[in-house]
Amino acid sequence: MAEQKGNSERFEELCTAYVLGSLDPVEQQEFEELLRSATPEQRHFYEDLRNTSPHLSLTVTPQAPPAHIKQAVLEHVRQGGGS
Repeated sequence: MAEQKGNSERFEELCTAYVLGSLDPVEQQEFEELLRSATPEQRHFYEDLRNTSPHLSLTVTPQAPPAHIKQAVLEHVRQGGGS
């Protein structure tokens, strides 16, 4: 029972990162293997995340960074830190 819960938590963790495109190749392969043997509930979770993820950027109000951040970035680039 504990192993099943751990597998479910790992599936959800990897699934979230997978739909956001933030897994490294090893984790991506692990998730795709888990997806092949996923329960119906896990597949539903995956489909929900996959359908929702493109809309995440619409859920927050864009905010301009403070002016000092822009200045710090520009100074960093001028000093050669941009490479």
